[in-house]
Amino acid sequence: MKYTLLTTLILFLSTTNLRADQRQVERQMIIDTVNQLFIKTDQKDWKAVSALFSDKVKFDMTSLAGGKPQTLSGKVIANQWKAGLSKVDSIHHQVGNYVVTMKKDKASVFANGIATHFTKNSDKPLTWFVGTYDLDLQKKEGTWRIVGFKFNSKFVH
Repeated sequence: MKYTLLTTLILFLSTTNLRADQRQVERQMIIDTVNQLFIKTDQKDWKAVSALFSDKVKFDMTSLAGGKPQTLSGKVIANQWKAGLSKVDSIHHQVGNYVVTMKKDKASVFANGIATHFTKNSDKPLTWFVGTYDLDLQKKEGTWRIVGFKFNSKFVH
């Protein structure tokens, strides 16, 4: 009886640890996806940016531009950013303080962020965008993709 109870306890603890380890792996994969979005945007690698988004993304930049949230493809978002950032010589995002919430194949990420845009030969060469991000991700075929993107502007300077 002791052997069976001990074996059951060891199996339970091993399974619990595996689940916790897998959860940490998934959390890191989610954060890596978010980090890659900002890194690839800074590098102006629009093909890679597009690939990080899903085919349908609830996209909300209304805190900066007004209007209403839209549902757009990753390709459309990347093309809009490409056009909008074409005259910006250098971009740098600093994002962190991640709060990740996971439920099965879906996740939400809150993050603080600062984007610095540098434009040579401009009256105002530096612009800082400071705010927070609310991102939703979904895992399909082993890969996390962004299905929701919202920037909440605190200020622009």
